[in-house]
Amino acid sequence: MLRDEDRKSIARIAGDLVKVSARWRCLPFHYFRYGGYRREVSSERACSYLPESALFHRLLPA
Repeated sequence: MLRDEDRKSIARIAGDLVKVSARWRCLPFHYFRYGGYRREVSSERACSYLPESALFHRLLPA
């Protein structure tokens, strides 16, 4: 991410991380894994990704 020249500004990334964390109530590892930091990915699109922790721990309980 740090070497990617097509990334958003640090302020926009921080704002996205707050939105994604509030939406899913978990740490947003998927934001970095799936390239949510790239300029073409809107914050709404970044929030639409379903994090694995939400899937396995909330939607598919044991």
